[in-house]
Amino acid sequence: MAGLAEGGRILCFSEPFHPYAWPREYEISLEYLGVGIGVFGQTAVVPTIGMPYYVSGADSASMSAQKIESAQACVAKRTIVSADGGVLYASPDGVCLAGPSGVELLTTGAYSREDWQALGLTNAFAAFSEGVYRIVVEN
Repeated sequence: MAGLAEGGRILCFSEPFHPYAWPREYEISLEYLGVGIGVFGQTAVVPTIGMPYYVSGADSASMSAQKIESAQACVAKRTIVSADGGVLYASPDGVCLAGPSGVELLTTGAYSREDWQALGLTNAFAAFSEGVYRIVVEN
């Protein structure tokens, strides 16, 4: 299991098959505050308020984090969704897919940055079903 602690500053992993044990030596410090966690394949994606991280390893004791050089922060925790081929989330510029080939902005051409931000996504939530990612904005 994985989780965020200290307001998203620390990524934690439990002892395998012991979800009640979270050894401090399994913790990874993040440069930016983590917003949430999604998973594709054997990789955990941690969208942050800065650049996203990919985290992988054979077990909890050997996890390593790689900061992805992408300026696509996550603007709404509840928009992080594990989907086919990656993790989807809302960024300041549109919907992003964090997948095996990096972070891709999927809504390029559909929304300008200003129009996207005008939607007010702070309280948005999302779901992925039957190949479709849907965002609902709560006002």
